[in-house]
Amino acid sequence: MIDANKFNSEISDFRHGTLKYVYNFNSAGNLSFKENSEAFSENFLKIPIVNSEYDIDRLKKFYNLSFEEFRTTEPDRALSKQVSVTSLESQINELRSQISSSSSVNVDDNYKLRSQLKAFRDTIIELRISSGEGKSADDFFEEFPFYPKKDKTISTK
Repeated sequence: MIDANKFNSEISDFRHGTLKYVYNFNSAGNLSFKENSEAFSENFLKIPIVNSEYDIDRLKKFYNLSFEEFRTTEPDRALSKQVSVTSLESQINELRSQISSSSSVNVDDNYKLRSQLKAFRDTIIELRISSGEGKSADDFFEEFPFYPKKDKTISTK
């Protein structure tokens, strides 16, 4: 920790702006700071704060201060509206075709999934019957994993 009493006069001069501050740089050109150094400039860093005021008239002479990238002209707006309407119509038609094709596929997929589920159920129930958990398909629940109905600890949801 820095002993501020060691630098009382320099801190006072620093605050009043009368201190001739000398920056210490190492051989690589970096500011040098050392813990518990006897030099004030190795314990504190002086950063001058400057409030800049800009002359808007001078800036206007050299730079365009308007936001041109946000400006649009009337013909551009009409063209963009036409393009967006055409784009939306094509997207709607594409979505309609996807829905119609997926609805026919869903019927086929649904039928395939139901037949697969029935085959899985029959296989699992046959295995459960062969292991002695029941005597017929009626002794098991309809939901996967097709537990025996006589088991009281299993609930169906």
